[in-house]
Amino acid sequence: MADANGFPLLDRQLFLLDTKLTEERIKDRYPEMSAYFEEGKKLGVHEGYLCRNRSPWYSQENRHR
Repeated sequence: MADANGFPLLDRQLFLLDTKLTEERIKDRYPEMSAYFEEGKKLGVHEGYLCRNRSPWYSQENRHR
């Protein structure tokens, strides 16, 4: 079953965020997403092995086929 937007009806919904936008652009256009990223920084997420080796730190792995 899904809601009116097509999201599965689950107790805990998880989403994969994948954007190439800069942090400045995100801050200007999507303040709630920017706040989410800032919370991650406060927790040190951006300093973890995977994140610190990606640019931008919040980007997903880019695998070539």
